[in-house]
Amino acid sequence: MIKLLKVDGCISVIVKRDDVTNGKPYPDPYLLAIKRLNIPANHTIVFEDSSSGVKSAIAAGTYCVGIGGENLLSVGAQFTITDFSTVKIVTHPNGQIMISFGNKHQLTYVNS
Repeated sequence: MIKLLKVDGCISVIVKRDDVTNGKPYPDPYLLAIKRLNIPANHTIVFEDSSSGVKSAIAAGTYCVGIGGENLLSVGAQFTITDFSTVKIVTHPNGQIMISFGNKHQLTYVNS
């Protein structure tokens, strides 16, 4: 899928099911990815389309955006979007990054 989408240059860490003892809904896949990326969990945005994935991301301490139906809210997604078509990322000269989800939601990260 990565080659099909031509995003190989954008992906620096891949966690496979066999890399962890417990897969989703346990947090192990996300905890390993966070460790490999060397970033804090609370600086991580996860996009998930399944209940077990949302549960896994939330248990790992990440900020989870559900892809799909509002049923993902009941298992911990902060909000849901239908797809990525309205997601926009804007980087400001001061290092601030704003992610707009095309609805009433947006996230801002300030690199300090």
